[in-house]
Amino acid sequence: MRRIVHHELGQPSELLRVEEGPSEPLGPNEVRVRVSYAPIHPGDLLGVMGSPAFGTPPAIGPGGRVSSFEGAGIVSEVGERVVVARFSQIEG
Repeated sequence: MRRIVHHELGQPSELLRVEEGPSEPLGPNEVRVRVSYAPIHPGDLLGVMGSPAFGTPPAIGPGGRVSSFEGAGIVSEVGERVVVARFSQIEG
């Protein structure tokens, strides 16, 4: 999996890096999305800087943190408890 990640808080232009890594195990209530497009939202950059604008600064795990609020893609895998529906089946 290719991802844009940071390992500490600070200036995005100095910290954001493209990295390759394994996908995390999928939980029973989760879906995996193969992201096709992901814009850089101003909130993403504030999170990298550790801004309190959205509450407590984000936690960064040992593998780093992917900062992204938005994206579009295709569901590529579903957990065992996920009910799958096609958009044509959803009424609203």
